[in-house]
Amino acid sequence: MISKLSNDEQRILRRIAHEPFYWLRENLPKVKEWEDDLFDLIDAIKNVWAESRQYRISLCFALQLSIEDTKPTPLSIHDYAALQTRQNSCDSTLVFLIDLKGNVIDEIDMCEEIEPVVVMNLSQMRGIIVFWLGADLKIFCRGFPWDPRNKQEVLRDIKSKRRGQLLSMEDYRTVLNTHYEQYIRDEARVHYWFPRKKNKVLMPTPEIIFQKSLWDFLNREVDCIAEMQPMFKDSSRCDVKIFVDNFDLYFVEIKWIGYCAKCRQSKAEITAEDPTEFGIDRAIDGAYQTKRYIEKNNAIEFDHRIRLGIYLVYDAYPDPIVPIDYGQEIKGFPLLEPAEYRLVTNPPSIETKGIAKRKGLA
Repeated sequence: MISKLSNDEQRILRRIAHEPFYWLRENLPKVKEWEDDLFDLIDAIKNVWAESRQYRISLCFALQLSIEDTKPTPLSIHDYAALQTRQNSCDSTLVFLIDLKGNVIDEIDMCEEIEPVVVMNLSQMRGIIVFWLGADLKIFCRGFPWDPRNKQEVLRDIKSKRRGQLLSMEDYRTVLNTHYEQYIRDEARVHYWFPRKKNKVLMPTPEIIFQKSLWDFLNREVDCIAEMQPMFKDSSRCDVKIFVDNFDLYFVEIKWIGYCAKCRQSKAEITAEDPTEFGIDRAIDGAYQTKRYIEKNNAIEFDHRIRLGIYLVYDAYPDPIVPIDYGQEIKGFPLLEPAEYRLVTNPPSIETKGIAKRKGLA
C-alpha cells in the first residue's frame, strides 16, 4: 500500500517549490520585519554568484541579523576575489558572517573544509540563513534547503516578486485588467497576431498563447499558485486553476472570438488564407460549458471548493462585438463571472474622427 500526501501537504510543498518568500516566512516568522532588505541581499548574492562562478570560487556566507556588538570589516560580499584569497589561506574552512547590507562582519572557522552538508548542519544548529556559492547557489534556512524546480527563473526575478507588492485574487478584476494592460494590450508581452495580419487574424491555436500568458502573469504578479490545464474532479480540464492561501480556488476558462490562421492538412504550413472563425455562438456555448464544470466539480465533500469561475473572452474581430449577452442562466449564476476584452483597439485619432459631425457640432 502506498500512502499519499494530503491536499494541504501537496499545496504547501508546491508553494515551497515555487516561492522562496513563503518558504522563508514559514521558517522565520519575523521575516516581515526586514524582508525588503533580505530580498535585496538575496538578489545581490545571486549577482555575486553569477559573476564569481566562472572563476570556480567557493564561498559561504552566514546571515547574522543581530549586529549591535559587531563592526563591519572593509570587505563585503562583492569582494569575492579577496574573500577567496582569505579562504584559500585557511584551507577552505571559513564561513563569513554578513549583515543585511552584505558587509562581512566576522568569520567562523569550521576547522574542516566546508561543503554543502557542513553548511546545512551549521544552518540547522544555529537556526540561521546560510548561502553557499559554488558550482551551484544553495540557500539553507534552519537546515532546510531551498531548491525550487525553477531556481534560475526565480532567482532572476526574486527582487520583483516581493509578497507585499503582489496583487490579490480577492480583487480579480484588477488582476485581469492588469494582465490585459501589461501582457496583452498592444502585444506588450505576447505575439498573437499572424504576421502582416494585425487586428485581422490571430496565430493558430491562440487559446494556448493566452493561457501561457495568463499563467505566467499570475505566478509572477499575483499572490497565488497557478496551474495550467489541470484536471477537475470529473477528469475534465480547465485552462488555469488558481489556489490562494485561504484555500479559495479560482479557475479561468479562456475563449476567443474572431479569426485565426490554420495549418494546411496536406502541408506543414501555416496560412492566414481562409482563416478559421470562432463566432459568438461558440463563445456562448463555452459559457454554459464552464457553468457545467462548476456544477459537476463543486460538491460539498470536495476539498478546495470553487470560489469563482472566470470565463475570459478575447474579442479578435476587426470590428469588436463584445459585450455578449449570455442569457439569464449565466447572468444569474453566482459562481461564474464573464470577463471580456477587445484585442483590436484604435488610437484616439481614429476613434474621434468625425466626432464633430456625430455630435452635430459641424
